[in-house]
Amino acid sequence: MKIWTLVLALALLGSACAGQEALTSVEADSAPAPTTTVAAFAESAGASRDVTPPTDRKVIVRASIDLEVNDPEASMRRLGTIAGDMGGYVAGADLRRTDSLPFVQMTVRIPADRLQAFLDAAANEAVEVRSQSLNSEDITEQYADLDAQLRNLRAYEDELRALLTEVRSRSNAKPDDLLDVFERIRSVRGEIEQIEGRLRLYDNLTSLATIDVSLSPAEAAEPIAESWSAGSIVRRAVRGLVGALQNLATAGIWIVVYVLPLILIVGLPLFAIWAIARRRRRDAGREAAG
Repeated sequence: MKIWTLVLALALLGSACAGQEALTSVEADSAPAPTTTVAAFAESAGASRDVTPPTDRKVIVRASIDLEVNDPEASMRRLGTIAGDMGGYVAGADLRRTDSLPFVQMTVRIPADRLQAFLDAAANEAVEVRSQSLNSEDITEQYADLDAQLRNLRAYEDELRALLTEVRSRSNAKPDDLLDVFERIRSVRGEIEQIEGRLRLYDNLTSLATIDVSLSPAEAAEPIAESWSAGSIVRRAVRGLVGALQNLATAGIWIVVYVLPLILIVGLPLFAIWAIARRRRRDAGREAAG
């Protein structure tokens, strides 16, 4: 009898514990979702975060080459055509003239795997290669880290959208709850777009090498002396004569319009005063002599 009593007591105790666990589970399911931050989500997902760098390296390559060529303008056009044939393009070009000689600065974007081929083609254009440099920056780790952040943020965004659906389905949902989830989704979406933009920039910089090309005329292409032309000398002489006549006409106009009226306005009264004074002195001299 005692044994059956003990068994019955243990059964009742187990039922009470199971009921308490079920009640705890129901309360947890019905409780509002706790506020979660991006950082907290990233920490909770840290165990599954994949930061393994991609198999292909992400390298930004920039080169420069300074060339002496016979005709910088023609070389600029030919190098632009070569860049287009290789799948690249001319990002910018600047042509200036110094003492009638052309100098060219151009920036070319070329697929990274065709970089050396373009440099060789550019060197073939030159009479002399003054200088050449090549710089590279490996951004594989930065790229992998950004890619991992992007995956985690996208997963967090999915969780927030699921939370939004859950909040909407509640009969006692408050507008503030919906606005709070919307704000968190908007914030995460902004971070995602920023990282996507940086990744697109990195993809562009790593897929296309940047080459700065300087083209200057070779010494053999520079003229020994300026060309002489009788026609140009005659034109310069005529322009000089016309300029001199224009200056004389300008001076005459100033004299007639400005100087003569000024003389008449100021000089006539002074002349009249001088004449009167002279006449008085002469009359005074006659009186003294008489």
